[in-house]
Amino acid sequence: MADQKLMEVAKVLAEDIGPRPTGTEEEQRAAQAIQKWLERDAGLQAAIEEVDGDPELDNARTICFAAAFLMTFLAFIMKFLALPAIVITLLAAVVVLLENLGHPILTRFLPKGISQNVVAVYEPEQTFSEDGSPRQNRARKIVLLAPYDPHFR
Repeated sequence: MADQKLMEVAKVLAEDIGPRPTGTEEEQRAAQAIQKWLERDAGLQAAIEEVDGDPELDNARTICFAAAFLMTFLAFIMKFLALPAIVITLLAAVVVLLENLGHPILTRFLPKGISQNVVAVYEPEQTFSEDGSPRQNRARKIVLLAPYDPHFR
């Protein structure tokens, strides 16, 4: 039964909601659905916390690719742009490499959206002995984290 529930959750996230880039309505819908499942099916108190989302790395790659492509295209038409095209293409490649290595060059200037974290905490109930003193509880507090955005790093 649990496997069937997990497949239902995966199907809704993948097919009904679809891609969930940072800061989009789809990401927010996914967070709300996960919160509902945690509360309804797992019996946990879940909350949605808003956080600043990182700009998409794909946007930086696209900008760099477009600049390199445009300069190369212009260099074919206007031969005097060959050297600037080479320089811009090399700079774009360096920026993409640094972005991929976790050093934001271009993404720091791109707009950041609002993202969400879904947080659910399980705290075991305190039990008491017959004399009213608290028993040592072997169960531990659990904080559940599950990435649901497609670009989790």
